[in-house]
Amino acid sequence: MSLKKTKQVEKLMSQLEDIKTAFEEIRDSRQENYDNKSEKWQEGDKGNEESENLSSLDDICNALDSAFQEIDNLFEE
Repeated sequence: MSLKKTKQVEKLMSQLEDIKTAFEEIRDSRQENYDNKSEKWQEGDKGNEESENLSSLDDICNALDSAFQEIDNLFEE
């Protein structure tokens, strides 16, 4: 059974969407920076660390998107 979507829920969903977008922008900016580095740098310690960071940022973005979708499914218009 769905719950009623109140103004408070809509505000929170909007904030969550803004947070998700901000993390996506951080991830995309770092990915672009990573892609512009040399292959040698990418294969080095710093490159491997940044690759792991990018993977973590991607996981965060996916988790935020999933949370948003779950909230949207729980609350009806």
